[in-house]
Amino acid sequence: MAFWRRNKEDKFSSSILGLDKSIEELKEREAAVEKELSVRFSKAIEKTRDSINNRLDTVFEGRKQIDDVLLDELEELLISTDIGVQTTMQVLDAVRRGVSRQEINDLAALKSVMKRELLGILEHSRETGVASETSVPDTIKPYVLMVVGVNGVGKTTTIGKLAQRIKNEGNEVLICAA
Repeated sequence: MAFWRRNKEDKFSSSILGLDKSIEELKEREAAVEKELSVRFSKAIEKTRDSINNRLDTVFEGRKQIDDVLLDELEELLISTDIGVQTTMQVLDAVRRGVSRQEINDLAALKSVMKRELLGILEHSRETGVASETSVPDTIKPYVLMVVGVNGVGKTTTIGKLAQRIKNEGNEVLICAA
């Protein structure tokens, strides 16, 4: 039964695990992988940003005034671009306050307020870290986040952003899918 015989050269190769590599070679390979992931992540973020900008331009196209229909379309756009309901409401509340106080009277001012509000939220979250981690005791290891949702809503993009953020905070990240 030649089926069971193993050739001496057909042994399990330690090169798959990198055991035959020097530390320098492994570090170079790790740096190359990190650079590739960084480039891919940057391209994904750029694609997301361009998509949001294009969709915003479509919503603002042909509009002369700010009305409830425009604000409803902005709400739908922000929620559908994975900004989240709470963040969307916070941004639109600031816009509505500005409109009612007549501080926002044209589309340029509306865009400016939206940008300022979103940047303020990001700056605040940079200072406080990922919100869900602040309430988790340090004794829970490993800390697991589970992300669920229907197809096409941006789970993968969000997971990538969270992973990068958590890693930047000095933690190790492992992403698994089932």
